[in-house]
Amino acid sequence: DKFDELIRLIQTEASISLNKDFILKVFLVLYSNDVAFKVKNFEDDEFSLVKKAKLNFDKISATISGVCRYANRIDLDNETLRSKYALIPIIYFCYKNDFEIDNVARGEKNKRLIEIWLKTALLKGMFGGKPDSVLTAIRKIIDGACGEFPTKEIINAFRNKSKDVTITRDFIEDKVKGAHYNSAEAHILLSLATRLDPSQRYNVDHMYPRSMFRKTELEKIPRLRSDEKLREFYLDKENWDTVGNLQLLNDSENKSKGGTGLSAWTKAVSRYKWSDYFIPTDEEGNLIVEDDRFKEFVEKRRELIVDAIMSALTI
Repeated sequence: DKFDELIRLIQTEASISLNKDFILKVFLVLYSNDVAFKVKNFEDDEFSLVKKAKLNFDKISATISGVCRYANRIDLDNETLRSKYALIPIIYFCYKNDFEIDNVARGEKNKRLIEIWLKTALLKGMFGGKPDSVLTAIRKIIDGACGEFPTKEIINAFRNKSKDVTITRDFIEDKVKGAHYNSAEAHILLSLATRLDPSQRYNVDHMYPRSMFRKTELEKIPRLRSDEKLREFYLDKENWDTVGNLQLLNDSENKSKGGTGLSAWTKAVSRYKWSDYFIPTDEEGNLIVEDDRFKEFVEKRRELIVDAIMSALTI
């Protein structure tokens, strides 16, 4: 009954779907040397994991729900949080250190370290396959830390191993070029690059609208009629449907923009917001937003986004 209540609460408050196995895995990481699902780890005796979990369930529940609300505030939800197990090291750290991650007024440094590690782990697929050995190794690293989330130490411990979470510029450049509109990766990359308001919910939006890249619409751009190579660039979904042509907009911004062309939309947006959307400029300082400058726009914007992500991941 308590499990079901907690699962419903988190779904309502944080838009994250957990299950009973996840909560049991949290118990194992908190109280058992062996974190695998084995009957012997749940045997009922005087010192059993289940008895410890019962005694501390209020604290466990508050920690799990607090971490999930925090994840939602940094723009992660059920779709973008592809492996829920990535939350467990954070739950362990918060539980062990009595760190109230959901307290908006405290612990900014730890929250930043946690966000860097969590989004890096998701981008690198750290919890794919069998995660027990990863959870055990990270738990040991956290045990050796002194109240600060050990992002650097975790990255160093897994360097050059199968679960390597080292982020290089080449890796981010490849992801920015290859992550498509409806992918969790695109959303995570944009959330790393963008200054987010935790009170807002964000949607991924095409800057140059998708409708512009239909063959019939491209016929209206004079420059493309005489430049077949450029036309092929416009037609390639790898260019217009990936991060270079995507942005995060809150609900009201997304509704007001709709299918408006980029040039018209930027005229309605405050010039002080242009840099927030990574809209590139030419040597004269003019925005690159015209329909016939899409190639120039997307190539320069990719660089701006990669720079912002690398800066955000700097510890």
